[in-house]
Amino acid sequence: MSFGTVFDWLAAVVPLAAIAAGLAFWFGWQYTNERGRYLGVEVSVMELTPNDVVLRSADALIIPATVSSVVVLVWLAIHGALLYLIRAGKVHRWIRAGAWVAVVVGFVGLVVSVVFLFNRWPFEIDYRAPPLVLGFSAGLVAEGASLIRNVGFAPPPRLTSWQRGGYIMLASLVVISLFWVFSLWAGSLGRGRAEAIEAAQERLTLVVVYSDRPLGLQAPVVETVSADPGTVYRYKYTGLRFLQHAADKYFLWPFEWDHVTGGTIVLPEGPGIRLEYTPGKRDDDE
Repeated sequence: MSFGTVFDWLAAVVPLAAIAAGLAFWFGWQYTNERGRYLGVEVSVMELTPNDVVLRSADALIIPATVSSVVVLVWLAIHGALLYLIRAGKVHRWIRAGAWVAVVVGFVGLVVSVVFLFNRWPFEIDYRAPPLVLGFSAGLVAEGASLIRNVGFAPPPRLTSWQRGGYIMLASLVVISLFWVFSLWAGSLGRGRAEAIEAAQERLTLVVVYSDRPLGLQAPVVETVSADPGTVYRYKYTGLRFLQHAADKYFLWPFEWDHVTGGTIVLPEGPGIRLEYTPGKRDDDE
């Protein structure tokens, strides 16, 4: 393998790797931010490093990457099949008619998408619908225009500068819509995982906190004060569950935590605090 070949491979792979790393960070951030907001833990309090965010992006990145790859493969297969029919001189009329329908429908979809970027939709729609309509409409216009260029011409005429610019803009809209919908997906996934944690909070690890000073924790946390003045940790707190540990802080929930009214307790690490853990409820517990 020559040096030039290696350089060509690197020139192709390195930008893709950089883009993938950037997307992993962004989707990981969206996932972590929505999850933390629901659980009552702001991401800024957790002080996550970029590596921490990227490591949390796997769930939020796998499905977008898979779906995008499948969509591109399906589009390439359909586009290739239509070009084959055009080159073979078959069904030109039907392909041309379908291409014009795609352009018109796509253009209407683009107009609707832009209008409702600034207005509420008149009916209830899925949160993923606006970016999907935008991207699908842009793709229809691009595909229809490409087929119209190819029908009846062998080879097709060269693209003019304004046509090339139009294709670039349509491709940009498709990329923007994919980025938009997958960002929404990552946030929704994070919130969904947080809701699952709340629904099964009895499975979280139980925590008993010992402290050398009062912590001022309110009910349903139970405070017990030792009568022995020689005890280092005189204050004992029960009724807590362990949520996570980050940035030298313990994030704890009181029993029966609720997203609407509940508060997350944040305890900094220190010599005056000791924690004891016991397993939470498991499937085989009666």
